[in-house]
Amino acid sequence: MMMIKPNYKKAEILARKFLKDSKVKGFPLDLDFFRKVYNKTHNTRLRIKSFSWYMKKYNLSYSGMIEFINSEDGCCFYSKEEEKAIIIYNDFLNNAGRIRWTIAHEFGHLILGHINNNRAIITRNKLSEKEYNAYELEANTFARELLAPMSLVYYIYDCLGDKISIDSIFGISHEAAQNILKRMLEWSKTHDYSKDTCHMYNFQNLYIQNIVVVVITFF
Repeated sequence: MMMIKPNYKKAEILARKFLKDSKVKGFPLDLDFFRKVYNKTHNTRLRIKSFSWYMKKYNLSYSGMIEFINSEDGCCFYSKEEEKAIIIYNDFLNNAGRIRWTIAHEFGHLILGHINNNRAIITRNKLSEKEYNAYELEANTFARELLAPMSLVYYIYDCLGDKISIDSIFGISHEAAQNILKRMLEWSKTHDYSKDTCHMYNFQNLYIQNIVVVVITFF
């Protein structure tokens, strides 16, 4: 039986490539901007819609919506025939950071090719458990590197330590920010993030240094 393992490196590379190609100027990211960039560079029309919108359009209850997509957070549908894709997120959740993560996560499924001509949606009942888990881990890696690139997290922490919250800078949940920071500190023992010039030089002069100036002035 073929082993199914998540390709973390691929997810990181594609997230960084999308950031670079999109010529992002700062954080937190405007995810609708990414939708527009995707539509210009891919032969697919992508839309981002809420649970509320979908429930009203198809006359579904909240519980019916969750049952339909088999998720409390969101999903992504793809139609080869119509050349359309739609990311749906749960706007009933009182957590803007979690919603942004969901959108980036589902966007990852699309960019990573998890949703394709043979698979219109990622759900547990459509895949083996190992394949589903691998895809979820890859999509989470993509979302992390898209929303809060590890080299930038390192740069901010190196400049400010715990004087400013990662979640407010990148627009992610506090839980996600703490997990990313913990991972960065662990990985920095064996990896020199200061050499990751792919993002560092692209953003630190344009955006991150402004945060440093503001924080130093404030304190």
